[in-house]
Amino acid sequence: MSKRCAFILSGGGAKGCFQVGVLKQLIERGIVPNACWGTSVGAINGSALAYIGYERLEEIWLSIKGSSDLLQFQLGSMLFATRGLYSTKPLHNIIKKFLFGFPNKIIPNVCMTNALTGQIAYADPWTCNMFGMTFDEAVLASASFPLAMEPVHSVWIDGGVRETVPLKEAIHNGYNDLYVILCNPWERNPEPKKEIKNWLGIGARVLDLLTHEIFVNDVQTCLKYNDYGEKIQVDIHLYAPGELVIDTLDFNPEKIRKGIEQGYNAQEIGLDFVRAL
Repeated sequence: MSKRCAFILSGGGAKGCFQVGVLKQLIERGIVPNACWGTSVGAINGSALAYIGYERLEEIWLSIKGSSDLLQFQLGSMLFATRGLYSTKPLHNIIKKFLFGFPNKIIPNVCMTNALTGQIAYADPWTCNMFGMTFDEAVLASASFPLAMEPVHSVWIDGGVRETVPLKEAIHNGYNDLYVILCNPWERNPEPKKEIKNWLGIGARVLDLLTHEIFVNDVQTCLKYNDYGEKIQVDIHLYAPGELVIDTLDFNPEKIRKGIEQGYNAQEIGLDFVRAL
């Protein structure tokens, strides 16, 4: 069976800086995917890799000075019960700056959720019009944390609500050499780096706990495909931080730099350990 390589990138907010470091080391080692599949920040990182490469992606992350570079507080949301506490216009502007022209050989795929129907959807630059949106809107939708951020086209929100890492979808589309980059430590329920002080932090923590448990189970399920004969054979290479150096909503420049460095030095996690967890 011929190898079809894909990078699978999880959600995780600011913790996505770890993925940037892993992407950098993989590309420098000559491991270049045919496609990227990502959710939330993984959708942003995977799409940026496909369009502008890891060097420009790293530059964008290192240019972030704080959360206000990405999200804009909306006073009206407190007064008039609008759909998100923060406007996503700053984040959308960043996405639109690198999503121009066409992808450079790597096919980006993003995962998003319909908040009304519960439908999970996958979009790429050629199929996004099926959902009545442009690809930059699909990437933004995948990263739109519910309640805190405005839905795209009123209904499309963070893909992590249903699937934090679109591993199964990549396998079902014929990719069998999979480099999975998680934003959280592989251990179950890693403790946050700082005290949770508000409802937004609580919401992010709850989503972390729920989606990470789903991901652990998904990886273990996908590994079992190899036990069913030769119909589906997959190689999974898993990367995850050994410890958290940054939290989901903590866009601190120094911590972002540490997260990228952590990813660049990360080593692949042995699958025997993954199966036993």
